[in-house]
Amino acid sequence: MTYDHAPDVPEEKRRIYTKGGEIRKWTDGYERVFVKGRVFPCLSTTRSLGDEVGALVGISSEPEVTEYTLSEVVDKFILIGSAPVFTYLDDNEILNVLNYATPEKIRETGDILMKKAKNGWEQAENTYDDMTLICAYFMWKDHHIKQAK
Repeated sequence: MTYDHAPDVPEEKRRIYTKGGEIRKWTDGYERVFVKGRVFPCLSTTRSLGDEVGALVGISSEPEVTEYTLSEVVDKFILIGSAPVFTYLDDNEILNVLNYATPEKIRETGDILMKKAKNGWEQAENTYDDMTLICAYFMWKDHHIKQAK
């Protein structure tokens, strides 16, 4: 339903260069955003909240907004996350975990995805940093969670 806000996306790349930033391949092989001629901020995303240095070179906090009509038959959950989640987990791996999610276990499901993303990042780059993941289960009218007594 979305695309990554990454330095290799033409629209995103254009904005970075227009604002005086530059994009170069980093040691991991991915394109990253830099202040021209410097080694920072070295971001793999072109959208971020609160990154003052990144904002100087075109990193935008403006969200991309798209409207969808959800269906009880198809839509079970929504997953919103920062770049590392989707860089180090492919869509099939995410779906394999989420397809077994239940409303009662959605937090544990999110924890599993975060651990997998962290492990992937750590294996790829021998480091990891902040990540964000929001995983919400849709509660359609015919689905009820058993309440603990």
